[in-house]
Amino acid sequence: MVLDFSTDIVERLLFKQIVKDKNCMNICANIFDKRWIQTEHLGNIIQISINYFKKYGSMPNVKVIKALLSKYVENNSLNMSELNNLIDNCLNLDVGVDDDVLLLKLTEFITRKALWTAIIDNVDDIEKNSDNVLDKCLNRFDTITKITFNDQDLGLKYFDPDGMEKHWEFINNPDDKLSIGWPFL
Repeated sequence: MVLDFSTDIVERLLFKQIVKDKNCMNICANIFDKRWIQTEHLGNIIQISINYFKKYGSMPNVKVIKALLSKYVENNSLNMSELNNLIDNCLNLDVGVDDDVLLLKLTEFITRKALWTAIIDNVDDIEKNSDNVLDKCLNRFDTITKITFNDQDLGLKYFDPDGMEKHWEFINNPDDKLSIGWPFL
């Protein structure tokens, strides 16, 4: 079986992941650019979802997204049923892969597209001779290199109550200890 991870499919999977995963929404809220998306109107749908998340701090459900799209439809003389079908197709899309593979593909897609837009924006800033061009360029690239969906706690949150509780549970559990051959140690 050959997996189809064409640009169109990955764009739709990105929207689906944004709607269902708060971590993905947080990542995209900071770096998303409509120029990444080639599928007609999908970039605007994603941007509307992200704007809702930024404004209200909560994940938009499908009804909210469709309600917000009604203004977009009125302003651009579009057919609402087409956009509803696009949203439904995205949310019902299943490529039959493990979540780890899906997140890896989405990370690659986001990184590739973010690098592309960062290069274009950096060239524009250099041509305009804007202030702090080097700092802006470095910040853009630094943000892109930190993109990850597998943000795991490395145990460095020493004063976090949940982290401390987890640490003490580990220390007090004798099954988690490795035997060194001395029964009294």
